[in-house]
Amino acid sequence: MSGEGVNAMHTIGINGVTYRLLASARVWEKGGQVGFSELKEGRRAKVWFTGLEIGEGKTVSQIVLLDGE
Repeated sequence: MSGEGVNAMHTIGINGVTYRLLASARVWEKGGQVGFSELKEGRRAKVWFTGLEIGEGKTVSQIVLLDGE
C-alpha cells in the first residue's frame, strides 16, 4: 500500500510485474474470504483482472491463494 486516506493505492507484484489492487478486491483461501494480510511474498495465487486499465496497468479484483488448499 502507498499513500493515505483517499489517496491510498494498493498494489500486488506478480512475477516481477506490479498491478493495481482494487480497494474492493477480495482475497480467498480454502473457500473463505481472508484479509489482505494473508498476501505474502512467495505464495502461489490465481488472480482475476477487471478488464480495466488505470494508468499503465491492469487492475486486480480477486485473488485466490493456492498454497493453503
